[in-house]
Amino acid sequence: MKHTLILFASISFFASSCHKAVLDTAAILTPLSITKADFELNFKVAGQSFTNSDINILASPVTIPISGENQSWDVSGLTESSTYVLPELMKVANDFFNTATYGVNFTNNFGFGPLQSAGTPATEYFEVADDGFFYLGFNTKETDVLTIASIGGTLTYLPQNIRGSKKVPQLNLPASINSNTSTANIIINTNFIANAPALGVNNVPGQLKLTDSINNNMIASGTLTLKNIGKVRVLINKRTLVEKSNYLLGGAPAPPALLNRLGLTDGTVVTTVSYDFYAQGLGRVGRIFCNASGTTVIWAYFRVN
Repeated sequence: MKHTLILFASISFFASSCHKAVLDTAAILTPLSITKADFELNFKVAGQSFTNSDINILASPVTIPISGENQSWDVSGLTESSTYVLPELMKVANDFFNTATYGVNFTNNFGFGPLQSAGTPATEYFEVADDGFFYLGFNTKETDVLTIASIGGTLTYLPQNIRGSKKVPQLNLPASINSNTSTANIIINTNFIANAPALGVNNVPGQLKLTDSINNNMIASGTLTLKNIGKVRVLINKRTLVEKSNYLLGGAPAPPALLNRLGLTDGTVVTTVSYDFYAQGLGRVGRIFCNASGTTVIWAYFRVN
């Protein structure tokens, strides 16, 4: 299943016009705070473009940030593995996601591990508010089918709205060094129809239930040197996502024998730790993904324009 929180997690939707940053000493000594204005004025809308660069962490090891103020980081010379222009955001009005201020169109693929559906057009929804930047969820536009040889059947996903029981905070605002907030028990349900005749499953309604808890902790501040941009002042948010997956079939827990064929276990808990770099006037300009303990880098990207 597509992990929207981590995706929302893997793509940053923040931008401003391309520029070269210049810092003065007085600005560096002033305490940094990130507010709503740093997001709503700098989203990529109506033709503006900006680019992220994935870092080759084998050729250029990335250091995990440590707690503290007035630090400095330079990622301008790290080896890039790829670059990509991010999708355009748009102003949106949607009755189901009625607090959304921005959306982005994309192709959603349902699936488990290497098993992926053909894909369907979808839109993700975000909200910028005084108290935070939030991911609200997404809706799919067409029916999507995942064919699974191991069960001799299919999972069919009808068009649907997939929304958390609470708004999912990407960053709580206003943000400053040492601010710390948590949101627990965010429920996100995705519905499907399971069909595996050889297993006695004939078009039975099913559901993936995700239960998420998120902690946002502003652990560090300082200056970050970016390729093509120069030095910017940043706050670093250590974001910990704990996600439990439960699988239902016909309103009851899915049979373990069926889940085993899919390589799944009911009640699995996965922890993801990331370090997000936020710059005043730019929004998120980089992210480092780590293992569950937050001690090993597995992926990183930074903005390059």
